[in-house]
Amino acid sequence: MATIKEQTKHLWQLCFQDSIAFTELYFEKRYRDERNLSIERKGQVVAALQLLPYPMSFYDTVVPMNYISGACTHPDFRNQGLMSTLLQQALETMIQRGSAFTTLIPAEPWLFDYYARFGYAPVFQTYDMVHQNHSAELHNLQPDEEVTCIKNEEELEEITQWMDKVYKKQYDCSVLHSSEDLQVVYASQLLDGGHTYILKRRGRIQAVAFATPTTTDNWRIEELLAIDPQSEVRLLQYIYHIHQASEITLTTSYSTADTVDSSRLLGMARILQVHKVLQIYAQKHQNLELHLQIEDKQIPMNNGYYMLTQGQCKHSNLPFTESYISYTVGELSRKLLAPLHPHMSLMLN
Repeated sequence: MATIKEQTKHLWQLCFQDSIAFTELYFEKRYRDERNLSIERKGQVVAALQLLPYPMSFYDTVVPMNYISGACTHPDFRNQGLMSTLLQQALETMIQRGSAFTTLIPAEPWLFDYYARFGYAPVFQTYDMVHQNHSAELHNLQPDEEVTCIKNEEELEEITQWMDKVYKKQYDCSVLHSSEDLQVVYASQLLDGGHTYILKRRGRIQAVAFATPTTTDNWRIEELLAIDPQSEVRLLQYIYHIHQASEITLTTSYSTADTVDSSRLLGMARILQVHKVLQIYAQKHQNLELHLQIEDKQIPMNNGYYMLTQGQCKHSNLPFTESYISYTVGELSRKLLAPLHPHMSLMLN
């Protein structure tokens, strides 16, 4: 009989349009039996999802987060509530594993409403900025600068640590990447003919770009991190020059309206541990005085009343005062995260 892993991979291939090469990569590098939740009928996996662990920064604190990947149900078993059962099990499992947040990227637009029923809020936005006709501009690297293209996985460790620092500095909320995770991103890029470029000045990283061709002379950069705008421009111009590109689409999680060519909702997030998250929020907002009532239909321990005062958060089953603001856990997730323009990129969605 086929293993759970083999059955889950078969279900993935049935439900998604990914290439065989990508599917093999995912199940070799990211899949683990302990990360997989599934439902069986007559000994066969008919619904499954994976809980992929990531660190996530929230203000000055890094907390555990689980990204839900590969949620799918066999066509013959849909509309029977199997995925709802799995999602509830997933929430309980993530709580047991100590995760403070969970995120996901809906595969189709209608799924945003579906996941909202489980407390997820649409907080991750992505913006596309199209750059054209810069190929004539020869890259203007400084004498002490150089650009290299990553040739093997061993080189990823250095940029993992650098990216971690830049994410924390530039974003109040960001999904972070481990070196193991970037190895999978790198391998996935290679499958699509992509490259990872590093701009260094005097041996120190100034910018990193993950670039993939979309056509013969058009490229997409899913992530371009830089310590300053000048380094970003020089690396972008280098990529134009080296590939003689006619158009490059740069994807970012935050931009001003006058520079955006298109925008779309990317993903959703949900608070799993309300008290823990509100405590971090209170510490960041020392002068805040706030009274809340939270309703969480899936995770009962989050229900109740919360008082934020003098940098502390207290939780009770009874109200602290007659006046308070009521939120569902989804509303609270959006209220806390959306204003931060949270960052999530390079996910295997």
